[in-house]
Amino acid sequence: MPNQQLPQQVTVRKLVESGAKLSGFVADARLPRVVEVVHQISANLEAELHFGMDESNKMIIGVEIHGAVDLTCQRCLEPVTVPLKIATTLTVVAHDEEARSCIRSHEPIVLDEGLLNIDHMLEEEILLSLPVVALHPKVLADEVSFVEHEGIERRAARGLENPFAVLKTLTTKGGQE
Repeated sequence: MPNQQLPQQVTVRKLVESGAKLSGFVADARLPRVVEVVHQISANLEAELHFGMDESNKMIIGVEIHGAVDLTCQRCLEPVTVPLKIATTLTVVAHDEEARSCIRSHEPIVLDEGLLNIDHMLEEEILLSLPVVALHPKVLADEVSFVEHEGIERRAARGLENPFAVLKTLTTKGGQE
């Protein structure tokens, strides 16, 4: 586990020329847009950045992010932990036109004066990886106890009231058959 913080900003060209690798963690306070969206960041966000060149001599950044966030489950409104395992490759471009023509296997990243704001880039990747709707995993039918999902016929045989019996009175006129 990396025990040092990543820098907030780096000069990409220098890191690409040396084939550098940066790894470390990012404090929650440096990711305000992520903190705003999630219930809480439940595990340290660790990132690893690999700088290099691809086969077409374009600068690339390999990004790996690991950690976990708690989101609000949309079924029960309780926190649900969502693990983050992000791996992507970014192609460094100078402007939007170059981004449109860049290889589709890599995401383009437009840099301002060759400087990479690591916090902003990590925020973007984390926000893109979050689920649209957070849910606890569904419980499989064989994991649910038999008593919880007992059939209506079996409940009637045991002398228990049919939970849908009230519907029968609603379908008849005035409750009379």
